[in-house]
Amino acid sequence: LRDVRKRTDSTESMFEPLRNIVALLNRRDVSTPAEIAQGLEQLPMTWATVKKKTTLTKEKHSKEQSQQAEKVKRDSKEFEFRTEEFFAYFKKTMPYEYSTDDEQAYAVMDRTHHGAKNDWNPVGSLVDIKRDAIRLNEMQELFELFVIEYRQIDQCEKEAKFLKEVWDMISMVNLCYAEWRKTKWDEIKVEALQEQNKQLAKEIKLCDKYVKNWPAYKGLEDAVKNMGTSLPLVGALHHPAMRERHWLQLFRTTGQAGTKVDSSFTLGALLDMKLHQFEDDVLEIVDRAQKELTIEKQLKKLSDTWRAQELGFPSPPDQPEMFMLNIDETLLEALEDNSMQLQNLMGSKYVQGNSTFLEVVQDWQRKLGMVDVTLNAWKEVQSKWSNLQSIFVGSADIRVQLPEESKRFDVVDADFRDMMKEAPSLPNAVEACNLTGRLERIEAMLASLEKCEKALADYLETKRAAYPRFYFVAAADLLDILSKGSNPQLILKHLPKCFDNIKTLEFEKDQRSEPTRQAIGMYSGEGEFVKWTKTFTCEGAVEVWLDALTHHTHDELKSLLMDAVAAFEEKPRDAFIFDWCAQLSSVVCRMVYTED
Repeated sequence: LRDVRKRTDSTESMFEPLRNIVALLNRRDVSTPAEIAQGLEQLPMTWATVKKKTTLTKEKHSKEQSQQAEKVKRDSKEFEFRTEEFFAYFKKTMPYEYSTDDEQAYAVMDRTHHGAKNDWNPVGSLVDIKRDAIRLNEMQELFELFVIEYRQIDQCEKEAKFLKEVWDMISMVNLCYAEWRKTKWDEIKVEALQEQNKQLAKEIKLCDKYVKNWPAYKGLEDAVKNMGTSLPLVGALHHPAMRERHWLQLFRTTGQAGTKVDSSFTLGALLDMKLHQFEDDVLEIVDRAQKELTIEKQLKKLSDTWRAQELGFPSPPDQPEMFMLNIDETLLEALEDNSMQLQNLMGSKYVQGNSTFLEVVQDWQRKLGMVDVTLNAWKEVQSKWSNLQSIFVGSADIRVQLPEESKRFDVVDADFRDMMKEAPSLPNAVEACNLTGRLERIEAMLASLEKCEKALADYLETKRAAYPRFYFVAAADLLDILSKGSNPQLILKHLPKCFDNIKTLEFEKDQRSEPTRQAIGMYSGEGEFVKWTKTFTCEGAVEVWLDALTHHTHDELKSLLMDAVAAFEEKPRDAFIFDWCAQLSSVVCRMVYTED
């Protein structure tokens, strides 16, 4: 009955087209076999007979059919409740949530999809309920009832299929990551793993959009995303700047137990730290490590630089047994550059936050500060000693005039010579300048030398007050003049510094043709000689006789000027000018011109 009912429309719709085809063939002179023509005539009647029998049969069994239809309705109602129960169980039991235990998820999916009905599977499997739904739909159709579409079962079928695909993907990712986790720390190739992880991410995105709101898919997506975040951090942690202290900081930050990274350390141990949750912290630790490595290199370079910086101690030509400090220009440049560098490092948070670096930088600042102070004081002592040594040691007059300062200088001289004798045995600049007690020793010498200089300056001031022209003479020249004042021949070279144009003096000679102290004339800077009318004796304190010499030259020029005026009329002018010095000739000629 059902089959006839289902085929009625399709069968009856076939008769007319077949007749039209046969008619068309006949018009085209294409003969139709007799059995086909006969069949076309008989088939409609045969089909009408079948339909008539169907109607009779249905009327004959209508009571039984009605009873069975009622039973099918009751079964359908009950099955709807069963379907709702199974759907709720399916939603509750199936692994929609993400987990790394894919075996448990597969076991649940298998049991729910095709497992036997038992305590673990109280409502039966999807296969069972699907089979019952198909049988019930057949019964509904057989007894001409409304065929119910059990969409919840279809939805369960669809979701079971997609869940299987998602968990296949989760299983593949877990298997892949499990292999990665075994990789030893020194064997990790981050770039290769990143490429593989990108490929996994692409494959995950190919999943049907239906599943993309499920927690299982989101968990899978997050796992791959987290791995994509962690791998660059792993690469960053591979930086050679990472030290044990940085790993300890990382362990503390991530809350993991650990002290160091050795040959047994694996990628899995690193991933267990959940680096993706501490991305900023990890990057900050690596950045600190890199900055600290730069600081380490700077400090090592600074140490190497000063290990090679040495002081020179050459001997002066006139004192071969003496050593003098010589500082190379490169040492001073290094001192200035490295002092500035250390000052910048002290302002760095990476130094302030690292007690070891802070201690090293402060130590170098102290050492180089001592180098700077000691060398400056050393150079100053050496310069003052060089200037005063010839005065206090070489000038008996100064020693007589300044006996206390001379004794003080003798003490400094002995100490300085002793220190310079020992200095070449320790040429390294840092070691020499940081030698215990050296700076204090140098500063004590400097203080004594400054006292000697002050006493000498006070002494020179008295001499300048006695002869004011000494104010125009440098201290070193004045000291030379004072120390040699008893020998006029040694003073002559300084005369141009005290007189405008007197280069030297002419002295009388004794029986051995040696110059005496009696000056008889003077020479100008141009070599012109002026003979005096009276001799001048150069003896006594040098400032006294130089002052007297100044007045004597004035008196002699006045006397000679009077003689020149009187002699002007005695000779022609062109002869007159060659008898007198140029200055007097010029003055007399102007006087005569003015009178005329």
